Amino acid sequence: GVTQAQDFAKTDADPRDIAISPDGRLAADSVDPMTGAPPGIVVWEVGTGEQRWLLPADGFIRSITFSPDGLRLAAAEDAAVGIWDTTNGERVGQVTASTRDAWPRELTFSGDGRHVAVIDWNGSLAVWDLATLTELELAPIAEVGRSSIAFGGSGSRIVSGGDDGTVTVWDAATGAQVSEPIPLG
Repeated sequence: GVTQAQDFAKTDADPRDIAISPDGRLAADSVDPMTGAPPGIVVWEVGTGEQRWLLPADGFIRSITFSPDGLRLAAAEDAAVGIWDTTNGERVGQVTASTRDAWPRELTFSGDGRHVAVIDWNGSLAVWDLATLTELELAPIAEVGRSSIAFGGSGSRIVSGGDDGTVTVWDAATGAQVSEPIPLG
């Protein structure tokens, strides 16, 4: 049956972001440390409402997402991106931009789950290879104000939405801008 929303509220903290696994089996929500609870991510079984894990995090969580195969969970933490294995709740990695000290704002997995793209609060884009936990060398992106991102279906393009109401397309391998900013609306 459908689990009621209040069944998911088993912590005293308000969720700040929420994600559901591609197969619909797991849900994850971030714990708001402003409520006095320690920062973390609560992972639930959707069908039963049972809490699987409370994953400790390194600071405030701004964005969480599951990999396309549902085997990994990524979270934009303070100054880093944490990666967890959803089969056992273990933290399997962390990536941190070495050239910037801005906090990650939004993130997404590539369609094959091999990369994660992150936009930080300065509007800069970074892409990490998850097998090596290294940042890909991308062309510098001088644009600021990027606030949302998605990989294209083939994984060769990244689309970013801007605070200025535009959408821009980037080459995922090089970071080169493929289109001029396209105004929306």
